[in-house]
Amino acid sequence: MVVFSILSTDRNQQFVLVNRNYMPPGYDPREFTENTFVSDAQVSIIGPTSSMVLRDTLFPRADTSRYGFPIQAYYLSPFTPTVETAYEVVAQSPTLAPASGSTIIPGKATLTMFSSSQSILRLPTRYPNDALIELNVSSRGHARGYVCRMYVYYDVLIGGQWIEERSEIPVSSISGAYSVEDARYPILTRRPESGDQTIFFRNGFYRSVVDYVTYSKYPVGGLIYKWVVLTFLQVDQNLYEYYNAVHQYRDPLTVRLDEPVYSTIQGGVGLVGSYGLDSLTYVLPENFYGNH
Repeated sequence: MVVFSILSTDRNQQFVLVNRNYMPPGYDPREFTENTFVSDAQVSIIGPTSSMVLRDTLFPRADTSRYGFPIQAYYLSPFTPTVETAYEVVAQSPTLAPASGSTIIPGKATLTMFSSSQSILRLPTRYPNDALIELNVSSRGHARGYVCRMYVYYDVLIGGQWIEERSEIPVSSISGAYSVEDARYPILTRRPESGDQTIFFRNGFYRSVVDYVTYSKYPVGGLIYKWVVLTFLQVDQNLYEYYNAVHQYRDPLTVRLDEPVYSTIQGGVGLVGSYGLDSLTYVLPENFYGNH
């Protein structure tokens, strides 16, 4: 059995993928196009006080170039896991050996921002590019890694209809300038042992994104900036180790023919992990300089 599930605190539906492993006919795994979903499995999520059985469902597949059938999965709804709580995902089938994996949901994070950083968000043209937008984070629990992102949300008038969009704020650029064309964005990082830290974004990248949206992407028509959202996503040890195992060998200057295998499943292969998501929202003023 191949079991894959990431439990999360930002939704009230949880999903588990259960498939069989397979052997492609040749050297290219993409040549294999059969359905490996284990339809006779009984899948449960077991918590400290209860055991919940999942039901099967179908999802449309965005890319049908390889598989022409929908995605099949098991789901549980409504259910949101409790922070700092251990859960076990168990899959049993009369045709395959049982498989299971466990995770501890990361704890909640507290996000705060001082008035000096709020002033930069409100009036970015009055501050230099190297002015720091600071987010103070205090987190506890069993999280191993984190990624913090910053987005600016806005409504744009397209075809007579207002549509909400968002743009992410970079943390650096390849050229070293405050440019959105060669920008780099936050990646998953090891969380400090104390759980307390200050995360920085620079005003230059914030202004570059707003200027690009205002003067290049939507120079004509209605545009209203609404708020800035900073998200802090924490992952458990399983998901953190899986991410690093998959990405550590992706060096453009190195040629590797093998891929590392990382599994947290007993009796099979795959991953059971979890993440917690917290956020802070700052509402922008009605006279924000990018509005038109």
